[in-house]
Amino acid sequence: AIRRLIHPATVGQTNLGLSLCSLEPGEAVVLHRHPSEEAYYVLTGEGEMELEGHPPIHLRPQIAVHIPGNAAHGHRNTGDSPLVLVAV
Repeated sequence: AIRRLIHPATVGQTNLGLSLCSLEPGEAVVLHRHPSEEAYYVLTGEGEMELEGHPPIHLRPQIAVHIPGNAAHGHRNTGDSPLVLVAV
């Protein structure tokens, strides 16, 4: 589940987005790309991030990941509790 907190659909802005992403055990966000940069910060849970050009990144609380523009990326919950990330 993705909760858009600041997004063109919620407040009409165009240069910044802020979302909460919550994945249950086994759930995943498929590999995708977009022109804008993105940053993730893990609040709770464990998972794995795929990022084009990098080995898999282990996600755990207090880990931040920068996604360059146009880089393919996706993540999945590999733990037994919800994986909750902030996405900017």
